[in-house]
Amino acid sequence: VYEPITEENMDDCRRMAEQWYKNREEATGENLDNEKFALFKAMDHFREENLIGGLLRVNGTVEAFTIGYPVSHVCKQILLTRDWYARNPSFCPTIQR
Repeated sequence: VYEPITEENMDDCRRMAEQWYKNREEATGENLDNEKFALFKAMDHFREENLIGGLLRVNGTVEAFTIGYPVSHVCKQILLTRDWYARNPSFCPTIQR
């Protein structure tokens, strides 16, 4: 199920992102602290920065989300997408619509 990101569901995105970063860092050994910091800063200032986004839920759980900003009334700039792509390859094109 698609939902626009709002203050009411932002914590669900945070929880998903926390788990995504934990899994990614354990699997690859990458240090993603700076990226994670930037994402959570964007989430903290979502409204003030005029950001927009959407999430996908499967069985009530956030499986993917994307955050960006409007460039014009027909164009959006995607800043970051986090998803469990390995579990469902259709998420990436769906969430970025």
